[in-house]
Amino acid sequence: SGPRITTFTCTLAPPTCFCPHRSGAERSASQRACPRSRSARVTLTLSPVLASIMLPGAVTLVTLYVTFRQLGWLDTYYPLIVPAFFGNAFFIFLLRQFLMTIPQELSDAARIDGCSDLGILFRIILPLARPALAVVALFEFIGHWNELTGPLIYLSDKSKYTIALGLHTMRVDYGVSNFAWIM
Repeated sequence: SGPRITTFTCTLAPPTCFCPHRSGAERSASQRACPRSRSARVTLTLSPVLASIMLPGAVTLVTLYVTFRQLGWLDTYYPLIVPAFFGNAFFIFLLRQFLMTIPQELSDAARIDGCSDLGILFRIILPLARPALAVVALFEFIGHWNELTGPLIYLSDKSKYTIALGLHTMRVDYGVSNFAWIM
């Protein structure tokens, strides 16, 4: 039936990704694109993502500023919102490592019971991944809530300041060190 997009990755994979009836060679070849496999292809794909963790945010700041200026996104909320949709390298690695701990036998058993790829994703993988997804959502929210650098660089209109930046600006402008007075 040809290649198709699996529910677990955006890469092309054969439709026999979880078929337990395949021989060892066929099964390992069909699981190359699955994120829960430990193949060299998946590791090679993940290497640039992990390498990006080593880059400090200040290194990419000027490039991002020039890019957002060319897009006309300065003094809008787009530079604060859109990059979050592309994922954080640490969270991608965290979720991948968590998904690798889910036994392949659960997917195989669901496949034998007649479950589709979407059924496996929504009935088995996502319920088991709720704790990791909750941690990622919580860390992402707190990280963006407390961010000062991005809003300070990309927003120039004080009416568009985020709460964290507005409180910091009030503290600096009025010399208030008691946070109870600001609140």
